Amino acid sequence: MIDDNFIEDVKARINILDIISSYVELKGNAESYKGLCPFHNEKSPSFMVNEKKQIFKCFGCGQGGDAIAFIMKKENLDFMDALKVLAEKANIPWPEDKTITVQQRQTAELREKLLQIHLIAARYYFQMLWNNVDKSLDYIKRRNLSDKTIKKFGLGYAPRSTALREYLLSKGYIEKELIESGLFVSRGTQIKDRFFGRIMFPIFDIRGRVIAFGGRVIDSSLPKYLNSSDTLIFHKKDHLYGLNIAKNNLTRDIFLVEGYMDVIAMHQYGFSSAVASLGTSLTEQQAQSIKKYCNNVYLAYDNDEAGIKATLRGIDILKNNELSAFVLDFSPWNDPDEYLSNNSTEEFETIISNSKSSLQFQIEQIQKKYSLDMEKDKVTFIKEASFVLKKHSSPVEIETEIIRLSDITGLSIKSIGSEVYGKYFSPKQFETQGMKKSSKFTEKNDIKIHKDEEAWLITEFSFLSYLVNHISEYDVIKNMLSKDDFSNEESREIFDMLSDKNLSDVVKEKFKGKNIKYEVISSEQIYNLMLIIKKNSLKMKINHLLEEQKKLDSSNEKDQRRLIEIGMSVMEFTKELDNL
Repeated sequence: MIDDNFIEDVKARINILDIISSYVELKGNAESYKGLCPFHNEKSPSFMVNEKKQIFKCFGCGQGGDAIAFIMKKENLDFMDALKVLAEKANIPWPEDKTITVQQRQTAELREKLLQIHLIAARYYFQMLWNNVDKSLDYIKRRNLSDKTIKKFGLGYAPRSTALREYLLSKGYIEKELIESGLFVSRGTQIKDRFFGRIMFPIFDIRGRVIAFGGRVIDSSLPKYLNSSDTLIFHKKDHLYGLNIAKNNLTRDIFLVEGYMDVIAMHQYGFSSAVASLGTSLTEQQAQSIKKYCNNVYLAYDNDEAGIKATLRGIDILKNNELSAFVLDFSPWNDPDEYLSNNSTEEFETIISNSKSSLQFQIEQIQKKYSLDMEKDKVTFIKEASFVLKKHSSPVEIETEIIRLSDITGLSIKSIGSEVYGKYFSPKQFETQGMKKSSKFTEKNDIKIHKDEEAWLITEFSFLSYLVNHISEYDVIKNMLSKDDFSNEESREIFDMLSDKNLSDVVKEKFKGKNIKYEVISSEQIYNLMLIIKKNSLKMKINHLLEEQKKLDSSNEKDQRRLIEIGMSVMEFTKELDNL
């Protein structure tokens, strides 16, 4: 048992300023150090550390406490694991538990030895790579990886040598322990290295300890990839490659990719919340790990048959764990690594913005099995698609997909809606709100477009009040609306803040402080209200451009170029407006 004296000893031996300074740039004095909060996005520092009292407090998101509380929140650890981290930093040995059995103590000692073996191996492989053994560093450089990235992920190379085995034996480790580590295998009377002639990818646990490896050949040998088997310290189903780094860089939601190089490439190009599922099959345990850090996941598995199947399986697992999934389409490239090697980060950002909802992706895969030119196939397709829609939870996504299905099949919204909702379906929820894309959108609906500025602000806040209480739908809505579509600066700020799900409570407080009676927006009305805001935004953009056009001189060469630009922009905005 850990008693209070031990806890107080740890807290007395560490300085909260030293702990937090390794995560946050702080400025100030002993009474009050200030920095940007590591727990939410902010531009002005509201995160305070009081070295004298050994506490921290963020006045933006409300997080606060002592050094243990900080490590628990930042590293997503429970109390005991956070205490262990701080004890290690303070060089305080963990107290021996006299209640454990001999077998439990032996297991704990073996676990510690396996961790030491993996650390030694990682350092050895790293040195072999930097020595360019077998031209391994040349191979890595051809994959466009920078020195910084190579060091960040601790990449290495396993040569065709017995040096690692001999070194470990010389340090007192026995053959049984080497075999238990999974880095060596028994061959008759000898033990041999499992990995040789391979680029090595260390796999870290959430605390940053090396627990396993993946290895890739640098020639045409098979298998191309070889991974550590399960050991006392590593169970593949429980871990995600890159999560130890990604968890500290979650300025956006997690990208789930297939391979080591996909993770590394995405981090190098600035997408530093990418992780890999150590194989194509996402597990329940991995989904639970993701859920500790975010609510939304961008699936970016390989663009082949196996990758598509893995995406469909992943969607189901994420949904079972109450996570929203979105799918990236980077075809004709096969994977994120290949795409980023041949395209710009701006183009990849566009792919993210155009990501498909999990629902749309699932239905598109069903559609591939049928020819919609044949009535029989069309009916079967709608029945199968409707079965998927029935199981989905988001009204916005369901209704959007019903409209899309109506467009691509030529069947009425009423017939598809009835197939999905049965006797509970009401066509009015589409038709009276202008949701039927085959007819022109009109303003004759149950949500009034306000003409004056104050009334329009109420309309925007009505929408935002819905969104803050249905934050899981933000990533669907942002595909249609951006913060620039709002006419009011405060509305833009609130919409932008909601991109960080952790700030939804802060936004709710903003609403409480206002003397405006907001209109209540139901899920059935929300799509229509999005159209109203988008339509108003496009009209304002067109009007601003036309006003600028009036001030230009067509005889001036510089103005002529601007007139052409304005004309093209007005055409684009008008076309977008007509399509609403």
